[in-house]
Amino acid sequence: MHEHNLLSTPQITHDRQAKLSYSWLNARISTEQLKLLHQGSLRMIIILGFSLSGVILLLWHSINTSLVLPIAAWLATLGLLRQALASGFLREAQDTKPDGHQKWLLYFCMSTALSGASFAAAILLLMPFSSFMDLAATQLLLTIALLSSAVLFSCYLPAFICFSLPSLLPVSLSLWMNPVPQTDIWAFIQVILLGVVLYCALYAHRFSLKSLERRFRNQALSDLLSDENRKVRDTQKELEETHAGLEQMVTERTRELSETTERLLQKPNSVA
Repeated sequence: MHEHNLLSTPQITHDRQAKLSYSWLNARISTEQLKLLHQGSLRMIIILGFSLSGVILLLWHSINTSLVLPIAAWLATLGLLRQALASGFLREAQDTKPDGHQKWLLYFCMSTALSGASFAAAILLLMPFSSFMDLAATQLLLTIALLSSAVLFSCYLPAFICFSLPSLLPVSLSLWMNPVPQTDIWAFIQVILLGVVLYCALYAHRFSLKSLERRFRNQALSDLLSDENRKVRDTQKELEETHAGLEQMVTERTRELSETTERLLQKPNSVA
């Protein structure tokens, strides 16, 4: 109700109302979402890289060590790809039209899905799932991945889904079909974990959107008030200049009248 009254205020012109329109607001939000997503993806690569490295060192004697270097090279390539994607977006962020934001969001979701699938493939190729430590380490990695993506991708829920599903479902399916006893229980735990984190991510996404919307609306209102204050100051300056000009005119007219009166008073004396 407050926003509707604000938009309908007579003092705000039609051009200024455009700054508070949904199209303008959505364009600003989508731009900020992409910036936050790219920043979050780089942080997530660092988190998952350190987590995976720690698990590999912890389970070095039980994992397939011959695949460590190829997997590390592939994950590093993905990291460079994400960095190039982020740099490309940041270069074009100022010139990208609102319609172009959807293209960048699609690129980001595709690269995020590829990263999630690669993370799942690394777990499946490295972990033999033959002991409790293997299963616990797998669960730890997936928990870190889901929680990190839920927090770092909270501003855009499809990005979280594009990462979480390809990273968790292949591992859960593999554990469910594994003949080793009790691995299906771990798969069931992972599905429950996905549901819980998805619910939390949905709540965080709504909160993030509301925060961005409130931020840009306040920014737009601040800009409008600044424009109004500037116009008031300019008008006040013009009034002061006009007032000074009038005072000068009055002073000059008064001086002219005084001189004319003095001449008229002196004229009879000269005639006499």
